[in-house]
Amino acid sequence: MVLLNAREAQLYASKKKTGRGAEGKREAAELFHQAREAAADGKHDQAALCYAVLARLSSSNAQLALRAARSYQEAGQRRDAARWYLETAERYAEQCQTTQAIAVLRLYRELAPDEYDGPRKVFNVCQERGMTGSGLFEFLLPVDRARLSLRTDDMFAAFDDATFETALDAMVSRDLAKGDMLTRTGEAAHSLFIIVHGRVDGYLTLAGKRTHLGHMGSGEICSAVPYFTGGRCASEVTAAEETQVLELPYSVLDTLRERSEEFSAHLEALYRRHILVKQLALAPVLRLLDAETRKMMVEKMEAVSLKAGALLFRENEIGCDLYLIRSGAIGLNLDVNGEERQFKTMCTGTVVGEISISTRGRRTATARAISDCRLLKLDGEIYRQLFEQSDLLHSELDKRRIKQVNEAREFVRQLNLTEGDDTCELLLKDIWRD
Repeated sequence: MVLLNAREAQLYASKKKTGRGAEGKREAAELFHQAREAAADGKHDQAALCYAVLARLSSSNAQLALRAARSYQEAGQRRDAARWYLETAERYAEQCQTTQAIAVLRLYRELAPDEYDGPRKVFNVCQERGMTGSGLFEFLLPVDRARLSLRTDDMFAAFDDATFETALDAMVSRDLAKGDMLTRTGEAAHSLFIIVHGRVDGYLTLAGKRTHLGHMGSGEICSAVPYFTGGRCASEVTAAEETQVLELPYSVLDTLRERSEEFSAHLEALYRRHILVKQLALAPVLRLLDAETRKMMVEKMEAVSLKAGALLFRENEIGCDLYLIRSGAIGLNLDVNGEERQFKTMCTGTVVGEISISTRGRRTATARAISDCRLLKLDGEIYRQLFEQSDLLHSELDKRRIKQVNEAREFVRQLNLTEGDDTCELLLKDIWRD
């Protein structure tokens, strides 16, 4: 119930004594008549006083509260007008009239643009009655909007309440004007962004051609892929309109993963379910397999970590395990006159070790980590079964073996070829279009 100012309280006390009988109804009618006359004479402060007392006497009447608010606004008494607009919105909310509550909250916001406690109360009333909608989110603090939208998101669903609040506290609000750039292609990625309101567009530039990937709106998460792949920003993301985002540094997620094995396992499952399956579908060799086979591979692949400089396998060794580079870069090296020389760089999203299955298990090059790497290993026996069952895989690996032989021959003239996608352009293009 709204708090009355001194003048309202004094008049209310005098009218309340008459009660709700015939005399009370008569006095209420007289007070209503006085309010209308005062408004007609331009005495809006007096009209507001009368309407306010009438609204207090009739505690569920939203129309009387709205008349009080409008009269106070006409009188230039903004604080009192805001007080009664908020009371009106709450009454509409209690009556499950969400549309009216939103309309009145917009009037309130014009008078009190930086006040959020009152609208939050109205939101809570609507929530209790199961009447909340996205239209109410604009009146909440950014952190409250994030709290509501993220609680059901796959990435944050595994958080317990304390961990979730820790993540919210670490978020920084950013306001973007139309055209402002959020991420640039090729830049190091450090944070993911939760879109509170507004819209961002994603663009990908390949071979000098700029392509619109799609858009993301309120409640969606941007720049999550580089967190899982360790790559750079894969696309240019700009604000399509005035947009507010919350920035969550990757380092915070890393800390939370260290504290909770359950949360870490949840994020790993998300990566495999939503990103790894796409990486396998885009890999030159594995894309030949059907979707069900790739899903089986996702379940069977084991995580492997390598420090920069560490050996993965050596040329001429026997082995059929296949590796997908989740993040980092692997150098493929050849023995040239007794010296290990790098002739190709394999980056995020590419497959390493796939050719040995077609050369009786003999590695055709030495693989060494150029940077710290996270890999996913498919056991050689599983890979061998897939190879034996797929004529397409046979054919593709023969082509790749011939290609690698030709690359080795050209090694003297062209010492460092690069293959791969460490900005994950193809992966991002696929995800934006999902």
